[in-house]
Amino acid sequence: MRSPLLAIVVTLFVEPVAEAGTVPRASEVVELQKQAHAKMRSIEYEYAVPLLERALTADLSRHQKAELNADLGICYASLGDTERARTAFEGALAADLLLDLPVGTSPKIRRLFEAVRSQGARATAQETTSVVAPSGPAGLRVMPVDFVLGGAVVAGVAAGIVTGLISSNAASDLRNDLHDRATVDSLSRQQSNYGIASVCAYGLAGAAALSELLVIVFVSRRPELASAISVSGAVLPTGGASAAVQVRF
Repeated sequence: MRSPLLAIVVTLFVEPVAEAGTVPRASEVVELQKQAHAKMRSIEYEYAVPLLERALTADLSRHQKAELNADLGICYASLGDTERARTAFEGALAADLLLDLPVGTSPKIRRLFEAVRSQGARATAQETTSVVAPSGPAGLRVMPVDFVLGGAVVAGVAAGIVTGLISSNAASDLRNDLHDRATVDSLSRQQSNYGIASVCAYGLAGAAALSELLVIVFVSRRPELASAISVSGAVLPTGGASAAVQVRF
């Protein structure tokens, strides 16, 4: 028959070993943390470390991971193991970058913790920041279509001016002189035809100018201008030889 003393010895040594191989439950994590805090208040950091390390093997929330790693870092720093303290603080800040140490933590340990926080923030910034080189020169590129459309603008304006002058001269002759019926009809047709031609020429110039603007904005170089451009409208009077297109930037 086994003696009571032997049973007590087996209970004290075999059962804890069996428990050590299992993952702590949520209630056990809370108890382990309480025990670790008691050891830390008693300045028995070497006894708090295994309690915290065991608690960290459980399935924890981010908040629990942050707190337990912070406690472990404080213990290691208090024991003079700076490298393990850094590793624990890194784990705490990885779980919660805004974590702060408990009130009353020594300034030396707090400085180590803040140094780890700053180093981690710099590393994160270097990983997430990328410099994108411009794909081309900042200025506008000149393409063959620019010459075609530019020539159409110049030709349209020139034709509009010439035909407008002819139409105006015909209208002036009709007002200032007396003519027979045939001459009046001829001057009237001249005024009307050249007036229409002038309007068409100005319209061609405006269309070419607008096309060039669209090429600049959407095709070749400056898409960011698209949201800053509005065309207010066009005025093409039938009785004269003028046209106006207003484009606002």
